[in-house]
Amino acid sequence: MSLAKRACFFFVLLWIACCQNIAAGVTTIANDPTQMSVGARVLGMGRAFTAIADDTSAIFINPSGLGKIDNLQLSSMSSKYLSEYDYVQASALYPTPYGTFGIGYGGSSLNYVSPSSEIISVGGEDRVSATGEVRGTYADTAVVLAYGNRVKLPRIENLYLGASLKLISQGLSVIGQSSGTATGASLSFGALLPIRKDFSVGLSLQNALLNQVTWSTNSGETLPNILKVGLAYNLLGKNGSIQNKQEIQLALDYDLGLNDQNSNALHLGLEWSPLSAVAIRTGLDNGDLCAGIGIMFDGFKFDFAYHTFNNVTQNCTNYFSLSFALGKKKVLNYLAIVSPENQSIINQPNFTMTGRILDPAVAKVMVAGKETSIGKDKSFTAKLGLQIGKNSISLEAFDQNGKSLQQLKLKILRLVSFNDVTRDYWAKLPIEQLATLGTINGYTKELYKPNSPIRRAEITALFVKAKGFDAARITKPPFEDIPLQFWAVQYIAAAVRDKNNPILTGYPDKTFKPNKEITRAEGASLLCRFANLAKKPVSEPPFPDISLKNWAATSISAAKDAGYFDYLAGFFDPNKKLTRGETAYVLSKTEYVAPQIKILMDFSIGY
Repeated sequence: MSLAKRACFFFVLLWIACCQNIAAGVTTIANDPTQMSVGARVLGMGRAFTAIADDTSAIFINPSGLGKIDNLQLSSMSSKYLSEYDYVQASALYPTPYGTFGIGYGGSSLNYVSPSSEIISVGGEDRVSATGEVRGTYADTAVVLAYGNRVKLPRIENLYLGASLKLISQGLSVIGQSSGTATGASLSFGALLPIRKDFSVGLSLQNALLNQVTWSTNSGETLPNILKVGLAYNLLGKNGSIQNKQEIQLALDYDLGLNDQNSNALHLGLEWSPLSAVAIRTGLDNGDLCAGIGIMFDGFKFDFAYHTFNNVTQNCTNYFSLSFALGKKKVLNYLAIVSPENQSIINQPNFTMTGRILDPAVAKVMVAGKETSIGKDKSFTAKLGLQIGKNSISLEAFDQNGKSLQQLKLKILRLVSFNDVTRDYWAKLPIEQLATLGTINGYTKELYKPNSPIRRAEITALFVKAKGFDAARITKPPFEDIPLQFWAVQYIAAAVRDKNNPILTGYPDKTFKPNKEITRAEGASLLCRFANLAKKPVSEPPFPDISLKNWAATSISAAKDAGYFDYLAGFFDPNKKLTRGETAYVLSKTEYVAPQIKILMDFSIGY
């Protein structure tokens, strides 16, 4: 049996049971008081909620959603329909380690006065008079007990199942005449499966079993047996397809009446949260336009909904809900990472993570998708490998029933390292950052030679990589002294491809001299060309040993003003060879490389 069939097998059995009721000829349909007993939030979204089910309204629509809720919630709603029908709802959720329990009350009541004919005798003749009246009350209420929890199945980690017991009471009282009462009960079932973090599917089989209401006259009625199928999609938000501070959630429900075709209905809903404290909603409840707004503050939530009925102005109704969550929903601390610290920078390809269990409810710990052993002292370790660059390692704690208690992420940045770049080397970090970005390479995987002079071919390759130029293969060398097999021939060709603004140029004798070592003065000139720095007339020497007549004075001054040579104190030494370590440092300061380094080192991006 496939996984999909396993997940739906229970619902198939319930459907068969419902069909048996239909075949038995039960055709009198009673009113279900819970259909409009949902909160104002749900009514503002056109009652499209089966695949969302993340607050107290899940008690009435899809009890499986209770398994996702881990904080105590209270809610109430009131409204008046046609200025006569009073709607009242109250509900509460209580999470436990064994699942979340809910209780809800919902119903409507009506006090009415209607004219009544009266037979009187006039002159010996019986005549009908309309002077009389009939007074009475009608009430239709239900108490719902619900439960939802996460169920662990092979290959399905986040399946939620739930059930609810509905106890119904109806009463009709007419002053001066006999009264009638009715009681009944029904069982409903639900399932909710997040397919992805931004997309969920929900099923709810309402009034599946025991769906009988019996009046004091022994006449019976059947509650509407409805199969609700729901879809929910997060377009924007933390769990949305598009990461954004705003949130947009779309929902669609279809109700299939199994014993009453009049129960067939389509529900569409949208909820937009431009701010964390405000939600704006709209929807269609089987063609009836709905709208609403929600305002949240410190655990309190006020919801308002406007609902039309059959496009009749007199039928438009306002609904008001007030909810409260005892404490903001938060993740309890079940796990603690001892080492390394979160957002650590590591140079090694492998490391050992250690952690500790803080709560006895934890029975299993998964690290990077694999279960790890737990010691007697409630500690755990895991040996992990790191890829070059950003690494996100997941940790998750489970209880003995397989319910997820807490999820953590350990963010680690692995930088490329070289054996000859010591911990105290002044340019260690920019060398490792550029090597991690792939902008620079070592002579070998272990050696960078930071104090060796940089050559023209090497600095050309760095510039081309930093600017992201296409170093495509070539068939003809760009200079006479560069063979086609030379390691940097592609980078040199890319550097001189733009004849109007080349990164580097050759010499008049049509040579490039790729192995020529570069002086600091030459390096300053090349950096100005690479970074498009404006060279202004120099009025005073940029360094004590640089005269205004020096051929590179303007380039050295511009590079100094840009902060490229801030590591130098005192003299510039223009004829001193520019080292590979210095080149990595000054290149990390340029407008092409600095933003890449910032993204690399930002632990809030790309994990």
